[in-house]
Amino acid sequence: MREYDLRKIGGCSDNPISYLLKILEEGHGEFTVLTKKTLIPLELARLIAMRKGYRVDVISDVGDELKLRFYREK
Repeated sequence: MREYDLRKIGGCSDNPISYLLKILEEGHGEFTVLTKKTLIPLELARLIAMRKGYRVDVISDVGDELKLRFYREK
């Protein structure tokens, strides 16, 4: 399973939400994302995922960091 670290992505042309959308549009099946709650809040991640046909589970929630699993239901 692929893992994407979106904690360090930032700046005007490379924001984490745009990067997540790009990953979802490429249709990678199941993957995990490391992010900060201040960059991509859980509810926003779930909303974006739902619109692209994915579901989101929280693998870990420690401090400001989240590890999320994105997958498509069968």
